[in-house]
Amino acid sequence: MLNGGFLPLNPLLPLFSLAELLMHPIYGLSLAALLALAAVPGRGAGLSAPVRVMTWNIRFDNPADGPDAWPLRREFVQSLLRYHRPEVIGIQEGLIHQVREIAAGLDGYAWCGGGRDDGREAGELCAVFYDSARFDPLENGTFWLSPTPERPSRGWDAELNRICTWARLRDRRTGARFCVFNTHLDHRGVAAREESARLLRERIGFLAGDDPALLIGDFNARPEEAPHAVLTAPQGSGPALCDAWVAPERGRHGPSATFSGFDATRGIVGHRIDWILVCSNVRVLRHAILTDFRDGARFPSDHLPVVADVVLP
Repeated sequence: MLNGGFLPLNPLLPLFSLAELLMHPIYGLSLAALLALAAVPGRGAGLSAPVRVMTWNIRFDNPADGPDAWPLRREFVQSLLRYHRPEVIGIQEGLIHQVREIAAGLDGYAWCGGGRDDGREAGELCAVFYDSARFDPLENGTFWLSPTPERPSRGWDAELNRICTWARLRDRRTGARFCVFNTHLDHRGVAAREESARLLRERIGFLAGDDPALLIGDFNARPEEAPHAVLTAPQGSGPALCDAWVAPERGRHGPSATFSGFDATRGIVGHRIDWILVCSNVRVLRHAILTDFRDGARFPSDHLPVVADVVLP
């Protein structure tokens, strides 16, 4: 086995040069295979290079929020992202000026996304940010959670237009490709949430193809409700997804709820409605729900950020 790039020495075996090892009838084939494996993009070192993923509903810029209005918490949102440094970030509820201000406060990120009202700048975005030094963008798009997903529209009993923004990225370190889907389900429509989950699963299968996929966002539903069941059931159109919260290899950190309100003195009073879901071939190392708060015991949003470290196949 390779150890730090070197083969361990056995004192009972003679020493060989690299050329002699490659030609050796016993050791040569194994060493050549190991060297070839290490040279293949997406294999070898890439297996130990986790990707930190975050989903966060940052709360739209609502002047009626008073002490929690966007101008008073913008810098804390930026500093939280800079400190935790997720390599892929999906935000929900961001208006175009909020997305641009977040981007201006972060070095080394690019982003994609379109507003839910016109696919460009109108209405809230589900923007996807990514570490531009590590990932190359291959393609991206936005679709609507409705029976007419290719155009701005409202689906089923939803109160508002709802969207999903997705991006296909390639890891420069390993060559591995993957897709991230970032969404925000309706807060009112029960049927809309279930049908949106069904549509998301179908579109993930269609758009991601053979690439592993991550689905992140604010689902406005508890894990025991229908959208979670639709997305994770073994049967269904499109890949069955796994909830990163359930069994991370190295454990969980933080509370078990993500909807908090702004007042940190009240504790975490909501439910776990913000999720990171992954394809079955994606390993989840760690999962965390972050409770960072600013002076005055105020959270920087009414939702808590959710983070997972994942390893792509």
